[in-house]
Formats: sequence, C-alpha cells, structure tokens
Amino acid sequence: MTNRLLILVLLLSIFTSCRQNKELIYLQGIDPITKGNQLKEKIYKIRENDILSVQILSMSKDIMEVFNGVITQSVQNNYNDASLYFQGYSVNDSGFVKLPIIGNVSVKDLTVKEAENLIQKKADEFIKDATVMVRLADFKITVLGEVKMPGTYYIYNNQENIFELLGKAGDITDYGNRKNVMIVRQTKDGTATFRIDLTDKNSVISDSYYLLPNDIVYVEPRKNKSIKLITSDYSLIITTLVSTLTSLVLIVSLLKL
Repeated sequence: MTNRLLILVLLLSIFTSCRQNKELIYLQGIDPITKGNQLKEKIYKIRENDILSVQILSMSKDIMEVFNGVITQSVQNNYNDASLYFQGYSVNDSGFVKLPIIGNVSVKDLTVKEAENLIQKKADEFIKDATVMVRLADFKITVLGEVKMPGTYYIYNNQENIFELLGKAGDITDYGNRKNVMIVRQTKDGTATFRIDLTDKNSVISDSYYLLPNDIVYVEPRKNKSIKLITSDYSLIITTLVSTLTSLVLIVSLLKL
C-alpha cells in the first residue's frame, strides 16, 4: 500500500512539473532574429491632453529660469513623476502646447522626436544657442492580474516592450496565463484590445510587443488555477501521509528485531 502511494505521488509530481514547466517558458523555440524578421516598434503620436516635459538649455541663466522655472533649480533632487506632471506643458484640445517665449506650437499627431525638432526650430528664432529636450511626462502603463507586483508604472524611455514591463511588475506568477495576455489600448476610434502569446517565439514581432502610453496589460489566471491549488493541497496531504506511514513501518520493523 505504501509503495503504491509513493509511486502515485511520484507520477503526479512528475506530470505536474513537466506540464507546468512548459507553460512557464517564454518564447519557446526562439531563434536569433534575422534581418527579415525585425521587431516592429510602435511609434507614439502626441494626442490632446498629453503632458510634455519641455526643457530649453542655454548659456543664459535668465532664459533658462524664465523657460524652465523650478525644474532647472531642483531637477537633481526632485525629478519625479509628480514634478514632471505639474511642471510639464499640456497639449490642449486643438493640439497646441503653449510655451514661454516661443508661444503656441502645434504638436498633435507628431512623434516626440518630431515635436522636439519643431520646438527646436521655434526656439532658435528667439533664443541663441538653445538646446531643446522633449519627452512625454505622462507615459504610464498599468499592469493587472496574475503578476507579483500589479500597479501603474511610469516609463522613462520612448519605447517599452511587454517583457520590460513584466520585469518591473516582478514577472507573471506561476498561475498566470502566458499564452493569452490582454492589452487594452485607447485609439482614435475608441478602446481596442489585443492578445499576445508570450510563449510563442513570434510574439517579439507582433503588433502588441511594444506598448504605448496609457496601455493596460491584464494577465488572466489559467483556467486550471483552482484545480492546481487543490491538487497541490492533496499532493501535500498524500506526501505527509506517506511519510508518516513509512515512519510507522520503519518503527514497527525495528521493534520486531
């Protein structure tokens, strides 16, 4: 009886381990990316109500203080999400951003780099030796569901892929469905949803690989999560019983000697 229980527990453990291990592996069977199989970067276009962080560097201290205000004086110590948001420049409903000295600049439907180049040209008309730096101050992504640290994450570069985001969130839990991760995205036509299989090697060239500002990433639990939890509990109970029975058999055998 004891031997049968041991074999049952061993087989159950091996089967569960092999199946679970396969479901946890990302990018299965991936090969080196070839020239004809390039990653598809998502280029974000500026929209109404976006917040832009615009800085102008100049040899003139007065110009920098007029344009950048508190940012130039405290950037080293207080460069955080709140300061970027409240000291940034909002894109109005008409697609313009109003900047000191320069005035209104139309940035809607431009990339961040294109907006930077345009503002640079405008700045050159008013400011000598100006250097313009522009970036999104409200580039944030929310991740929910079966990840270790769900929440909203601010992004400090122009591109963020889904693996980088999951790394910030502590990775998907063992109970998360890596084969059907959902991305919710606001578009000009309304809310759109995308699905991506992170175990598939081709996910790195899918349209959902690179994330955009205000995306929501939701990792669903696997359908058999509750079964796995129950199985895990029963496996622990059976293992404990087998261990106890084995100890009792050993004690009885020793007493008979």
